[in-house]
Amino acid sequence: MWQDVLLPPVVWRLSGVRPANHPQRRLALAARWLAEGVLPARIEAWFTASGTPADAVTELIEILTPRLANDEFWARHWTLRSRTLDRPLPLLGAARATDLAMNAIFPWLHARADAGRRPEVVQEIERRYFKWPAGEDNAMLRHARQRLFANGARRFPRTAAAQQGLLQIVRDYCQAAGPLCSECRFPELIRALPKLTQAPFPITESSA
Repeated sequence: MWQDVLLPPVVWRLSGVRPANHPQRRLALAARWLAEGVLPARIEAWFTASGTPADAVTELIEILTPRLANDEFWARHWTLRSRTLDRPLPLLGAARATDLAMNAIFPWLHARADAGRRPEVVQEIERRYFKWPAGEDNAMLRHARQRLFANGARRFPRTAAAQQGLLQIVRDYCQAAGPLCSECRFPELIRALPKLTQAPFPITESSA
């Protein structure tokens, strides 16, 4: 019946994806948000009322959790055809909430505040962005730390913004440098930083 509207296999990227983050579960969550129709307003209210960074993470998970009646199917299935799980699992956890905050929610709030010419709100959004606690560690972050830091850097980074910076370095430099880093241009950039910071438009934490 629905064969003609199925998404083709080429659009699914399943390599390295954990079962809880399967695209089918993400689509189910997005459908719940769309059905409720109040998510943007709830996010704005959350930003206005949220307190400390630790509390903000918990509050954001609550905001992003649909208020519709519990969906027993997705609470106990990874995909449409997977076996029934022994215990229920949420559609959204802390790691996914942090990903959404850093890659979608804060940029969206920032764009709205900037377009509305509200510099005080822009400043507050940036402050919260840089203070947001680190999310879940992953292979790409470990790869970046191994290449860029000494052995004592296992606990770095401690904020999600620093994690985003490391991931960007990996995408911009490490992935194109080869396994031996022989063609990496990142050291050249670091050596040029003293000159760049003396330029008319110095690099700051908010613009890096």
